[in-house]
Amino acid sequence: MQTTIGSIKYFCTAYNFYKRLDGCMMLPNVTPAEKPNLTTCPECNASIPVIQGFVTWCSSCNWNLKPDQTGEPKNLFEKIYISAGRKTGDRLLQSMIRNGTKIPKFSISRILAICAASIVHLISLGLFAFGCFLIIRHPSSVVMLIYAAFFLTLAWVTRPRMNKLPSKPLSREQYPVTYQIFDEITSVLHSDKIDYILINSDYNAFYTEVGLKQRKAISLGLPLLSILDKQETVALVSHEIAHGINGDINRHSFLSTAIHTLATWHALIKPERYFNTRDHSIVIAIGMFFANLLLGTLALLMYVILFAICHLNWRDSQRAEYMADACAAEVAGSEAKLSLLKKLYSGNKTFEFSVLKVINNKTLGPLLQEFRRRFKSIPDREIERLDRLRTLTDSRLDATHPVTAHRIAFIRSLDAGQPLYQLSEEKYEQFINELSSLSTKIETEIMDNYKRNVLGI
Repeated sequence: MQTTIGSIKYFCTAYNFYKRLDGCMMLPNVTPAEKPNLTTCPECNASIPVIQGFVTWCSSCNWNLKPDQTGEPKNLFEKIYISAGRKTGDRLLQSMIRNGTKIPKFSISRILAICAASIVHLISLGLFAFGCFLIIRHPSSVVMLIYAAFFLTLAWVTRPRMNKLPSKPLSREQYPVTYQIFDEITSVLHSDKIDYILINSDYNAFYTEVGLKQRKAISLGLPLLSILDKQETVALVSHEIAHGINGDINRHSFLSTAIHTLATWHALIKPERYFNTRDHSIVIAIGMFFANLLLGTLALLMYVILFAICHLNWRDSQRAEYMADACAAEVAGSEAKLSLLKKLYSGNKTFEFSVLKVINNKTLGPLLQEFRRRFKSIPDREIERLDRLRTLTDSRLDATHPVTAHRIAFIRSLDAGQPLYQLSEEKYEQFINELSSLSTKIETEIMDNYKRNVLGI
């Protein structure tokens, strides 16, 4: 009986997952070579092709472009950043095009953001000091020791943290070509060498600094690398390396920990309901109302400080992304960077669908091979639809990035010179061969994660 219920649950979850990817996937037996049927646009009466498995839309009036359903922001931090971007994103883009991407080392907004973050960390330090004071002042009082343990625990939970490596990095001895490529690109950008290179299972990439010495680390998603050509790979690596030289304070633990601490405090203390008579008597509900009012006031204070830090830091953070785009375009070429952005934007849903197909169909080839096949088979009309969406909506890779259409406009405004670094075909093949040893492990990790986190099995 449990097996039957589990199968039904899996089927329903998988069906909902297919529906979520509706319009972004290709059915298993469909190829772009098939001649599409035609239908009439209900808005302008133009003839439009119908390609099975993809969104039917009108290129004349943009009917049914079907923007991505990105849903609500994942957390309070994303909500604030997206709000700031909608208000001032256009002005920042024009400023970048006119004045370039140089980020000042010191600015009023940056100093104020650091001061606000310092207040957060001082509060954590104050909690620790108060807990120690209670222990020293009342060593024999059980009640005071309980209070002391509470404050010390709270101080520990909200302490500043150094970023840590999320997984084991590649070794220079086993992956010499990979590190050589990174070293050559850092040399072109006049940057320090990258200390750690990691390969993960995400359709993404990121730069971070870890430990007390703030070692430079870059993590690249193997699914993303699997569909990039050699210059797009150079653009991806250049973009991430640039984050280490563009003064992006978001990459440092001091500010990011303060933001995380504030968001955690806000989530913990904000009351769901101020007056609750459904679960409590009227007397208890009245008493809890005043307690919830105090907690709500504290939560509002946390939100105000978080709002201030995010807004003070938003401009520098967005400029850092533009600067990284400019570096990538200079090193790899503008066309390679633009192509990379398109693949970052358009490949994610195809990747998710490929994962589900491989899980459901054991006869299909390896996951990344299936993903490459499906990505290459996306028809030109679907690519055009996604291009229009990028132009007409405020789609972005995540909350900390500028709108994708703005990034494309900025890259196109740059002087298109020859790429500063050309990756040879031979070295690129060696790079791919080195990473191929990780494919089986990464593919297994991807499918296990989807079974557990998406399908619930």
